[in-house]
Amino acid sequence: MYQPAEVLRYVSDHAVLVVLLGGITLLCNFVYFGEAARLGFRDRCAPMALWGTAIFLAHDGNYLLDYGKWFNTYDHWFPKLFWVALCVTFTFELVFFSQIVRFGRAEFAPALSQRMWTLYCVGAVAAGVIGWAIVKRVLDDDLYLVSFMVTILLCGPSSMPIMMRRGTRRGFSPLEFGAFTVMALGFAVTTQLFSASFHNLIWIVLSAAAVGYGLVMIRTVVALPPYRPTEVSAPAMSLLD
Repeated sequence: MYQPAEVLRYVSDHAVLVVLLGGITLLCNFVYFGEAARLGFRDRCAPMALWGTAIFLAHDGNYLLDYGKWFNTYDHWFPKLFWVALCVTFTFELVFFSQIVRFGRAEFAPALSQRMWTLYCVGAVAAGVIGWAIVKRVLDDDLYLVSFMVTILLCGPSSMPIMMRRGTRRGFSPLEFGAFTVMALGFAVTTQLFSASFHNLIWIVLSAAAVGYGLVMIRTVVALPPYRPTEVSAPAMSLLD
């Protein structure tokens, strides 16, 4: 879809602008993930769907494993900084996975034992890794710019059905989705500056969909009542109980 050399040349020529926009985007990403993790612990619930976490772990983990490409082959500060940033997001995603394993069984699979639920979650991540490997071979996206927008878009369907089913703000907040929306908008604007390859209609629609989903989630979570537990939660299960 784009030429990596062209993108990196633009980044080098407009370093201040890229760092400013990229910094805002990543800061909002950290706020979004941090708020999701905080609410998962506070409300003792899964912060998002298992399938979404599996895809995010596979995507970010693959980028981190490509360390040699970013630090040796390309040897450019932009993918190096992105690698450092994804160390943070990958850590959050591991927290999300642990929360889903710990708190998610009662909500998503009450008929399973905790041991079977844990195995199911591990299997879902394995499937995500395999699926991502297949998709990555098809995508012409060496710098992960397209796939990053796709993962942003997937955050919506990974959260909205759970939020609507719960019927309260349990596990979700306006701050979380406000940060998500600014993150999506920031990345969409940044990619428009990278290359003319991102000026096509499909990319613009994809970017608009991500931002639009964020606005819908803000409106939805604001309209929901606060979560107020009616009883003391049971102690969290260990992973293999």
